Amino acid sequence: MTANQPTCGIRKLLVLPFVLVVFILTSCSPGKQIPATPVPSAPAATPSLPAEVVPVHPGTIAFASVTHIATDDIYLIQTDGTGLTRLTETNTSAESPEWSPDGTKIAYMVCPQGPHASHRQYDVWVMNADGSGQTQLTDGPLGATYPSWSPDGTQIAYSTWFAPPEEYGPAQIYVMDADGGSPRRVTNGPAHDLYPTWAPDGTILFLRREGYHGTPFGDIFRTNPDGSGLERLTTMGRVGDFALSPDGTKIAIHDLRQHRIVLVPMNASGTPPTVLVETDFGYDFVKISWSPDGEALALTRQCLMEFEGYDLHVVNADGSGLTTIPNAEEVVDGAWRPR
Repeated sequence: MTANQPTCGIRKLLVLPFVLVVFILTSCSPGKQIPATPVPSAPAATPSLPAEVVPVHPGTIAFASVTHIATDDIYLIQTDGTGLTRLTETNTSAESPEWSPDGTKIAYMVCPQGPHASHRQYDVWVMNADGSGQTQLTDGPLGATYPSWSPDGTQIAYSTWFAPPEEYGPAQIYVMDADGGSPRRVTNGPAHDLYPTWAPDGTILFLRREGYHGTPFGDIFRTNPDGSGLERLTTMGRVGDFALSPDGTKIAIHDLRQHRIVLVPMNASGTPPTVLVETDFGYDFVKISWSPDGEALALTRQCLMEFEGYDLHVVNADGSGLTTIPNAEEVVDGAWRPR
């Protein structure tokens, strides 16, 4: 292992002075753009997070837990708080679970020696929904993070390691076969291309972000899997995370500028965003995942300064009914099972 390889812990191992600096500081091709005008079209939910309430949307959510300081593992839980099941049990950091379209497999990323190891990077793994058959798919020098399945389940998109570009070059989007074969590069942008999300129409959405880790300057772009047709979708400038609805018509966005989660239509330029949740998350990462029927969203967050997760929440797609799922602790990276 060479000394110039990036380190583990994408969302946890940050140099604290750097994080403090980037959060004191307040791009590409034109295309259909979603305006940044902060005009809500529906009442906002209260900023305070609720007490434990049983959600009205039944389903299964996979999530990573940071209960252990040196390791993360992936769990399953029902949205009523029952059925907590541990899927991975290693001395590594396993994060960012993503379900295959048929709900039988989970792709995820693993840091071989845990989040506090040096000179290692994440790779993409896959396992069955019951935790069996854990298999490593990538093993390249650039690392592989944030997997996303194609609509037909035959391919997986991912981004390379998110590290200082002056050392390793910016992260880019790649696509590989679902068994790890035939990796090919999709983007070649000037900034970090992260969080690929495969849309129902076969295009790939991703976040293009300036800077490193906690830097909150980014917008959503769309491209074809062969890299053609690059299109900028938002002009907010401070998108923290996003999730495309199952039917591909709406995007839920963590707006870091306004500290809120909003809902915007995919192809309706000029339509103001609907505010779903007003948050006090500040610099925290927020992961958003839609329910299979598009009627609710799961929300998880993580504090960069304290390296910890929080509760797992569910909110209706109209912003009502913000609830907390019982028995899920120190949660990051929640993903709702598609069926």
